[in-house]
Amino acid sequence: MRKHDIRTATRTDIEAISRLYENLLHEWNVPPGDDAARGYLHLLERQLEQGAVFIAERDGTLAGAMSYIDAALTQLVPEGRAHLTSAVVVPAHRRRGIASALLHAIASNCRRLGIRRITTDCARDNTAALGLLMRQGFREYDETSRLNQTPADIFLEIDTEMLTAGGQDGRKDQN
Repeated sequence: MRKHDIRTATRTDIEAISRLYENLLHEWNVPPGDDAARGYLHLLERQLEQGAVFIAERDGTLAGAMSYIDAALTQLVPEGRAHLTSAVVVPAHRRRGIASALLHAIASNCRRLGIRRITTDCARDNTAALGLLMRQGFREYDETSRLNQTPADIFLEIDTEMLTAGGQDGRKDQN
């Protein structure tokens, strides 16, 4: 068996994914039942319906998830672009290539849909996520849309073809 299996999430995965994201929100100090938490889980359900959530499983257990929004889900994202909204890997499964594999699965799906640009935002102090994204070839850009709501965030972008090529430096990532 491979280290991990990557696939598009389905409705049957919602409970496990919700728990995973609730743990992530807890790490971010977002209280359960908070408007932000409810909004986040509502968005997750909409993303599931659109096939915009990918999961990694290891030995039949959820090891990570990553999701995005595009023009089909919100007017905030222009046509031809996807915006990564969340990525989480269970701590016990980190540094095993799961986040990289999820990114590549999303890039492949985006290309199939005609999406050529992937963007994301990340807190400047989230060095693990920034390191992963930069190693994959993401580069900083200035975001002028309504997506830029948190001045502490850094906005990053990549062409989907570049991501498939393994990032600008061509190294394999271990996240």
